[in-house]
Amino acid sequence: MIADWCRELASFPESVWIAYAHSREPLRRLVTSEDYANHFHASDSCGVEMARQVRGDWGDISCRELAEKLNVKLEWPAMPEGNGLVTFACYFEPDRIQVYTDNATATRSLIQESGGVEFLGDVDICEMLLAHELCHVLQHRQPELYTNRKHIRLQKIGPWERRSRLVSLEEVAAMAFAREMLRLSHSPMLEAMLSTFGCHVVNYGIVVDDEALLSQKVNQAIAECDAVLLSGGSSVGVKDAACRIIESAGQLLLHGIAIKPGKPTILGKAGKKPIVGLPGHPVAAYFITKLFVQPLLGRLMDRDMTAYTVTARVTESISANHGKAQYHCCRLVKKGTELLAQPIRGKSGLITTLAGTDGYFCISRDCEGLPQGAEIQVTITSGV
Repeated sequence: MIADWCRELASFPESVWIAYAHSREPLRRLVTSEDYANHFHASDSCGVEMARQVRGDWGDISCRELAEKLNVKLEWPAMPEGNGLVTFACYFEPDRIQVYTDNATATRSLIQESGGVEFLGDVDICEMLLAHELCHVLQHRQPELYTNRKHIRLQKIGPWERRSRLVSLEEVAAMAFAREMLRLSHSPMLEAMLSTFGCHVVNYGIVVDDEALLSQKVNQAIAECDAVLLSGGSSVGVKDAACRIIESAGQLLLHGIAIKPGKPTILGKAGKKPIVGLPGHPVAAYFITKLFVQPLLGRLMDRDMTAYTVTARVTESISANHGKAQYHCCRLVKKGTELLAQPIRGKSGLITTLAGTDGYFCISRDCEGLPQGAEIQVTITSGV
């Protein structure tokens, strides 16, 4: 049942999550849905950048090590003191965090027993909770952050006005911070896609940022499988080891392509076996799997995997970066005899961007955008 719930939650479009966050905002009546969506995206980006700044300052440290660096006192009581609520963790200003181990352990056991582990892999629940609360510590200490600066006006009488923060945005940023710090996997999406291609998928699990251990897993996969995919670690940071590991295992063919999203893609081979390093962001991984992995697997299996396309007109103008092929998800709507493509806006780090997608289209690298009403070719997606 838990696995089914997870699948259902993963299928929700981003708009549902934004609406939910908006509904939990105490000042929701003072913020329009459109404005809140903009604040949501900015706060999500804020959380991601905070995590990247942490790694830039201290390397790829654990959340417990980060707490020590920040001089935060960690407490691990079994349960919170009688507030009657199911609470997992709490931050007490200015420098104390409690993680409630009984609830965390019970959650992990429930996930494992119910098949939901496919969505979290081997992620430590306590580490995930701690990451969330550590973001609140950083928010408390950094008044310049977007979540601290974004205020709305409550009252205005002459020159005097009263303003307040949108507190739900702090939670949005904290969830993004935890997701980025722990580099949460999106392997269920990839497994589903590969299965629809006719592949038997062997999942080697989430591997911690240990280059020797990752190299061992890659070599094991090369020995046991016909093709190898790595998810994440394909960028240019010190801890992004996929490029070095592929090169040591065989031959590095390319690192980086002129495409958005998906620029840090890696292609290599070990003997006659292809190795693909996918970007860590879910939407980027989705497009690289569709554009490169699917036809590659088709050749290995001697199967025609040509995608089905339809002609449609885009419902709004879209700008593009000259020099990169730019891919967009869209929904298809029939209006009279005409087929319309509605672009789905969203960041490459949000898997919800893919929910409700009917297909995708490309703006070529020599084009600076499309005007409203432009005729496009939409590649139809099925299921995933």
